[in-house]
Amino acid sequence: MATTEFVYDGARKAGVTIIALVALSSLLAIIYLFAIRRPAARTFKSTHLFGYFMCLLVANVIQGIGTIIDLEWVSRGRVVEGFSCTLQGALKQSGNLGASFWSLIISVHIFLLVFLKIRSNQATFIGIIIATWIVILLIPLIGRFVLQSAELGPYFGIAGEWCWVTRNYQNERIFLECVFTLVTIGISFILYSAIILRIRGKLVKQKNTTWRLNFFSKNNVEGATSNNNYAENNRGMLKIAKNMIWYPISYAVIMTPMTIIRIVELKYDSVPFAWTAISGIVFNSFGLINVILLLYIARAFNQLEVLPQVSPNRMVKVTLERTVSRDSVLGERRGSTESSEWRLKDKNDLLDSTPDVVKVDLPTKPAGTYVAPDSWKTGSAGGKKY
Repeated sequence: MATTEFVYDGARKAGVTIIALVALSSLLAIIYLFAIRRPAARTFKSTHLFGYFMCLLVANVIQGIGTIIDLEWVSRGRVVEGFSCTLQGALKQSGNLGASFWSLIISVHIFLLVFLKIRSNQATFIGIIIATWIVILLIPLIGRFVLQSAELGPYFGIAGEWCWVTRNYQNERIFLECVFTLVTIGISFILYSAIILRIRGKLVKQKNTTWRLNFFSKNNVEGATSNNNYAENNRGMLKIAKNMIWYPISYAVIMTPMTIIRIVELKYDSVPFAWTAISGIVFNSFGLINVILLLYIARAFNQLEVLPQVSPNRMVKVTLERTVSRDSVLGERRGSTESSEWRLKDKNDLLDSTPDVVKVDLPTKPAGTYVAPDSWKTGSAGGKKY
């Protein structure tokens, strides 16, 4: 029979309050990022990382809202069954799954981009966004309306100091939380380790397309002896990879304590509340940590003109287009921006010998043509002449 209420004592009330406040701080940090300090999408050099980062933060928002519902239990002094309990359980499961999914997707995307040099197109990016969110939102619905049975009781309900998947659904707890979290941590570390090894020249691709570890190479950066420009690019990419490695590290540090607590709960009915409180505080700081890391990583990306490549064996096709306005020809300047606008377009690293293209928009009016002052947005009474 399912538990209908869980009464707080003084220690639990204080601990749950702190956990909810930590979740609130994460939520406020994410709101601050979206409203005030949001990095521009172009900062990430058209790699779709920006979109995946935003999805991860949305998952953290869902987590945070689910945890903030704890304040209702604190005000009542107990956890009770009802709509709020079911909602909290669904939000917690959706947010936790979303955090795992998007953390793994970011790791795979970085691996494809840096290690295999594969860039996804816009259609793939949109497809991943839609499909992943459908799965994230569908799993709680399946649990509530498909897996829930009269024999086992409610799928979402009281699970200790808050509401989540109830103890009668242990297999769902294990697979959707513990196993998937550990798999995400393991895969992320493997992928980022491979990236670091390749950029440092310790993981080398042979002519037969196999990979070989070479720890005795004197070159710290792949291609450094053959081309200094490519070596500089590799150093830039190494900096990006070193910054990105903090994502799987932070994910592992944040998720491991709560995962251990849930594994222990499989064998024992309860664990010391102090352990639960500490793991809950760490777990609910995930959104705040992600905001800090995003700003930190965005700064590293922003220092690169373009996203560099790892190997000197592939050339990059770059189309450089310069648009020079009439103001530029006449030495004019509008506002605080330069008249000359430079746009650098990455064409997916394809080999091309086409020279750079310069496009110049010259005046079309014949010499001596009178131009009204209003059209030039100038205070000169006499207008201007070509």
